[in-house]
Amino acid sequence: APAAPDGWAALGVATAAFGRHAEAVAQFRRAIDLDPRHASAMMDLARSYLALTRYEEAVVWTERALRIDPTLPGGHARAALRYRLFDLPDEARRHLDAGLRLMPTDTYLRWESVLLALWVGDTADARRRLAEYLPLVPPAEHPRLLAWFEFLRGDARSARPYVDQAVGTGSSGNDLRMYGTTYARTGARARGDSLLRRALGRLRAEARSGRDIRGAAEFG
Repeated sequence: APAAPDGWAALGVATAAFGRHAEAVAQFRRAIDLDPRHASAMMDLARSYLALTRYEEAVVWTERALRIDPTLPGGHARAALRYRLFDLPDEARRHLDAGLRLMPTDTYLRWESVLLALWVGDTADARRRLAEYLPLVPPAEHPRLLAWFEFLRGDARSARPYVDQAVGTGSSGNDLRMYGTTYARTGARARGDSLLRRALGRLRAEARSGRDIRGAAEFG
C-alpha cells in the first residue's frame, strides 16, 4: 500500500529509532504529502528535525501539528520543552496553559510546568506546581523527582538524601548524570565519578538508538 500515509509514518518512526533522522524526515514528509492533516507524523517530523539541530523546522512543524490536533498526546509538553530549550519561556507557558486546559491531569505537562517555573527562577511557583504533580505519579517515583527538583535549584546537599533513595531506580543517562554530579558535589567523589562514567556510556547508547535524550528530564 504505497499510498498509505500511516505506513510511511510508521516507517519514519522505525527509521528514527535507529538514529537515521535524515531518512526519517523524508518518510514523514511523504506521509504528510499523502495526508496533509496527519498531525502525529508532523510531530514526529519535528522530533527528527530537532535531532538534526534544524530547530526552526522543528518549531514550525510542532505548531502545525497542534493546530490540527490540540489534544495530540505529549504535543503541548513537547512544544513547551522546545521553547524552553530555545529560551522562549512565554511561548513555552502558552503551550503549557493550553495543554493543561485540555488535559489537567497530564503528568508530562505537569512536570514540564515545574521545570519551566524553575527555569525562570520562580521557586515558589515551582514548589506549588510540584505539590500538584506528585500525587499524579507513583510514590516510588517521588525520590527521583524530588532529587531532580533540588538539583535544578542548585542545592546538591538537599538533593543528596533523595538521590540516596533513588539511585537504584533511575534508568536514563540523565538520571545517572544527575546522581553522579550530586555525589561529586557533596563529598562522595569516587561514587560520583563511577556514576558519571556509567552516565556517559548510557547517554552514548541512547544517542545511538535514536532516543530523544532532550526529553522531559533534559535540563540543559
